[in-house]
Amino acid sequence: MKSEIKHIAILGSTGSIGTQALEVIRTHPNDFVVEVLTANGNADLLIQQAIEFKPNCVVIADEKKYQQVKEALSKHDIKVFAGNKSIEQVVQMDSVDIVLTAIVGYAGLASTISAIKAKKQIALANKETLVVAGDLVSALAKENGVNIYPVDSEHSAIFQCMAGEWNNPIEKIYLTASGGPFRGKDLKFLSTVTKAQALKHPNWDMGAKITIDSATMMNKGLEVIEAKWLFHLKPEQIEVIIHPQSIVHSIVQFKDGSMKAQMGLPDMKLPIQYALSYPNRLPSTFERFNFLNYPNLSFEQPDTKTFRCLHLAFEAMKKGGNIPCVLNAANEVAVNAFLTDQIPFLKIADIIEKTLEKVSFIQKPSYEDYVTSDKEARKRANELMDKLMLTTRTDANIAKKDELMPTTQTDANAVKKDELMPTTQTDANAAKKDELIQTTRMDANAAKKDELIQTTQTDANAAKKEEPQGIIHKELSYKINGILFKVHDELGRYAREKQYGDLFASYLEKEQINFSREKNISKTSVDNNRADFIVEDSIVVEFKVKSFITKEDYYQVKRYLEILNLKLGIITNFRQKFLKPKRILNSKAN
Repeated sequence: MKSEIKHIAILGSTGSIGTQALEVIRTHPNDFVVEVLTANGNADLLIQQAIEFKPNCVVIADEKKYQQVKEALSKHDIKVFAGNKSIEQVVQMDSVDIVLTAIVGYAGLASTISAIKAKKQIALANKETLVVAGDLVSALAKENGVNIYPVDSEHSAIFQCMAGEWNNPIEKIYLTASGGPFRGKDLKFLSTVTKAQALKHPNWDMGAKITIDSATMMNKGLEVIEAKWLFHLKPEQIEVIIHPQSIVHSIVQFKDGSMKAQMGLPDMKLPIQYALSYPNRLPSTFERFNFLNYPNLSFEQPDTKTFRCLHLAFEAMKKGGNIPCVLNAANEVAVNAFLTDQIPFLKIADIIEKTLEKVSFIQKPSYEDYVTSDKEARKRANELMDKLMLTTRTDANIAKKDELMPTTQTDANAVKKDELMPTTQTDANAAKKDELIQTTRMDANAAKKDELIQTTQTDANAAKKEEPQGIIHKELSYKINGILFKVHDELGRYAREKQYGDLFASYLEKEQINFSREKNISKTSVDNNRADFIVEDSIVVEFKVKSFITKEDYYQVKRYLEILNLKLGIITNFRQKFLKPKRILNSKAN
């Protein structure tokens, strides 16, 4: 069946879902036309997308970047607007058929409601819309005759299983979860996990916030609440099961006991394409599932004692009212705090739980009540976080003070004895001990002096060789890795190398990190190729956009290091599903 061309508005086009939606549209130019693109603050990528897809208009939410976008698109027939209110307005344009809501978090609620009031069909990737105000949004959709097509893989799976079954009541649904990067881990392990570990999802390629939500299992909790409203279910009709392989995306059980499951390799482009093309299925080049590659599919119960966020979400769903809104707000604050290294991983659940206790319950909230509840929850969560950080600093200072002070009087006497020099030679053993102490101190002073002389050497080349072993290998390389994760998160796996480079450079500039780029790197040339970046005259950074990194790629970076007489290079393959920058030490450097 040939379908009419659909005109799409993509809210959040520079994020993970937005960029993958544009890949789908790029593949099906005869089925979709981009009508509107919006972004929060990534002006550079928004400009590139606008030039390629030629939408009717674009909106940059960050009003400070309006002029940049306006000037860049001045030679193109594209209208440019700025601010969140503009996003709420452009979705109401007559030329828009369907709105893909891919703005992350609570921020996507107002524009989704605006689109529904304008009777636009919704492809919903922003689960928080239904988590925060499911009753309100559902009522508005019904009132305006608007269909909400789920984009989340699990809800898309339920939706696909329901095809031809709309008159058959659901007995129960099973939402599958991979278990995230910490499946099977205990609280002791989780108490020390890092941001980098939490961002390494085993199966899915997603944005930073949703990846952390998956690690805490809050993402599954939010999906449970979303499923309640999408499919008009009671809490007891929704169950979560852990399925590490992420092949079975969800299951519907009907009243006769039969079950339907939707299966496939984990790829968000499939549910995006289905939501945009429904009721048709368009051809795709997505990788096909092979049963022989997955001889075992396993399922297990979630551990809600270790991963308390899932339990908190179920409880919020059962209580209803404004409590899911409070849950979402507290989670957004806590996850942001973890991503910015302000709190440890396990404190995310603590902050959410305590926030839920402090915000007043409203059984039947209005839109204004939701707005107020969101603000109050964020305020309470930030207060709890500040208190936690203060307590942590105080405990650290006490611990440091205790470490410096003698733990017993015996220790104090021992220190005092060691400091006193013998006044007589009658005690041979004491004299021998004091001589040993004095010799040790002299050796320590000499070592300290040698160290001082060494660090103040005038040999610039020797200093340059030593520098990467300290600050460069630790602090700067970690900063670079963090920026690379941000770039990969914003652009996804299929951008052009220049796009990755431009965004990487912009982040370096924001961090006030000095760098040289490509043609400006005069020293470095291997096989007529220059290193992509040299950061702080210390680290070579090389970008690759290919299926995998080869031995020749490693050799190329090592040659760069030899030419520059440096020790550390970072090679990054942005085609990887999960970004893992590789560090290369130049073994020939002294």
